Amino acid sequence: MRSETAESEQTAVFLKNSIPLATCFGAAFLDILPIPSGSPQVVAPSIVLCTAFFWCLHRPDLLGNASCFGLGVLIDAIGGTPIGATALVLLALRTALLTPKRYLLAKSFVIIWIYFAFMAAIAECLKWIFACFWYERLLPIEPVMVEWLLTLAIYPFVSLVLSSLNNLLPNSDGLVGE
Repeated sequence: MRSETAESEQTAVFLKNSIPLATCFGAAFLDILPIPSGSPQVVAPSIVLCTAFFWCLHRPDLLGNASCFGLGVLIDAIGGTPIGATALVLLALRTALLTPKRYLLAKSFVIIWIYFAFMAAIAECLKWIFACFWYERLLPIEPVMVEWLLTLAIYPFVSLVLSSLNNLLPNSDGLVGE
């Protein structure tokens, strides 16, 4: 009887600890879905960039390098983008958040959002540079700028949703909530 309780507790902890990766995969799925439009080139926000930023800032222990790399390769493979481009962008994002994490978490949401704007601009530019090399031509920068602005616009909503999920997660010391 006791082992069943311990097993169910372990399963619950595993499922809760899987929330960051599961939300990133869900965001990747939303990013890859085709958006019905009459426009030949449709730009959309990068929801996966929002979720990866949030989890790498708040719970880097639950979204590691291997998860970021695998997620990025999967997005590239399914989305038809240069293989490894998104993986490198997500790894760079994660690495860039490890140092200022403590500083940022002590600041207001506006400061975090400004830092996200800076990191998202770098991420979008990196993806654009990879795409230019991949297609061996200079691609227009305007769609990248629009995608960056759309990504900035949805970050507060994504952050709000993920914050409520973050409160369900046990801390590294086993306590629930941040």
